[in-house]
Amino acid sequence: EVYLPFDLVHLPFIQSGESMELTPVHIQAYRGDWKKGVDIYRKQRDNLWQWGKPRTPQWARQPHSWLQLHINSPEDELRMRFTELPKVAEECRKYGISAIQLVGWNKGGQDQGNPSHDPDPRLGTFDELKEAIAKCHEIGVKIILFCKFTWADTATEWFKNELYKYAAKDLNGNYYHHGGYQYQTMTQLADANTKRFVSMCTLSEDLRKIYLEEFKKVVDLGAAGVLIDESQHHGSAIFCFDESHGHRKGEYIYSMDNQLIKEFREIAPDDFLFCGECSYDMQFQQYDLSYFRVGSRDAIPLKRYTRPQNTPLYMIAVIGFDDREVLNKCLMNNYVVSYEPYFFKGKPSDFPLTMEYGMQMQQLREETSEYTWYGEFLEKDGARVYDLNGEPYEYYSVFKSSEGSLAVVITNYDQRDSLTVSVKLDNGEVSKWKAVGGKWMTDSHITVPPRTAVVAVQK
Repeated sequence: EVYLPFDLVHLPFIQSGESMELTPVHIQAYRGDWKKGVDIYRKQRDNLWQWGKPRTPQWARQPHSWLQLHINSPEDELRMRFTELPKVAEECRKYGISAIQLVGWNKGGQDQGNPSHDPDPRLGTFDELKEAIAKCHEIGVKIILFCKFTWADTATEWFKNELYKYAAKDLNGNYYHHGGYQYQTMTQLADANTKRFVSMCTLSEDLRKIYLEEFKKVVDLGAAGVLIDESQHHGSAIFCFDESHGHRKGEYIYSMDNQLIKEFREIAPDDFLFCGECSYDMQFQQYDLSYFRVGSRDAIPLKRYTRPQNTPLYMIAVIGFDDREVLNKCLMNNYVVSYEPYFFKGKPSDFPLTMEYGMQMQQLREETSEYTWYGEFLEKDGARVYDLNGEPYEYYSVFKSSEGSLAVVITNYDQRDSLTVSVKLDNGEVSKWKAVGGKWMTDSHITVPPRTAVVAVQK
């Protein structure tokens, strides 16, 4: 007899005289592939959680792409003054890029001084950054500011004199420490000057007031939105046991994640974009976009299938100098493109091959947007793709328009040889197809050039 045991664990940390209703756990067996399991989850989720009307700004609802730009690191690599940003925006407009995620604009650069969000005076003044953001918006490129509220930098006087009071603490009264990050310099890789962090307790109303003041600086700068880095976790901290924060001992820190963004929204403009890193599903009660990275061609599009209607938006990094494969992944799974030359330390013109193909992909996405942008992501449901030998081909996805017709996106990962396939729809037939950079064709067999994607549309 085959069986699978489950251990369901709750950690309520109930004190003497307290009581608590435990969170229910739903387990259900199913037959089929991973999507059948997600279907069960989606139904349960939508029955349990309340979802408001999407608040994504109009510009972000349309097909678009981003540039991530790093202008200062935790080791004082001052790459660009604030006054130079409009020049980058002009270049972005040339390549059809609609937004810049600006990293390292804060005092000390990326990962220094958290949770401070004062502009770094070595890059320019507050007013110079504000003016540069306004000019970029006039050019037609939105500025999204990189922010971080998970940690406090333990090296700052601010932490030593005040913020330590709001650090999350374990059952033994100790901080939840994080070793920090090592990037590209030898001193960091040798761990000689790494910035050390501790997890903060956002259950504390006093800490959230501090965070609100920091976030207000972003609003006052006139940014079009924020991307809150590491918003999906609290390091090793799951619970906080410091009752001086105004919560019970052993309270669940994640329970305040959405409340913090809700409080931010109350002082932000209505068209302000809230983005998070690798947001978990419940966070989409507040977040508009989630950013992450995809490395493998075989990565399962679980996030997109869990949210098949392009609300929220998902965005992935495109970093290679001829990164057609990831751009094809963006088209196939409906991901916003985040261009990141030199690991987000360059400009669009630094990888011309990627930009040339990316612009062609964007053009095809716009032409077929009723499917590939605004449509429902079905993964592979509704169609089958076969090679010339009649063998199933696996690298494709299916979208359904609001009118009910289908489009199939097929990717050829071969480096040299074209791929010839046929598409069988459950209902109907393909009427035409077009490769990225190609022309619309009506041949019954579809030819996919090497390292290229094709969109095939139903009659």
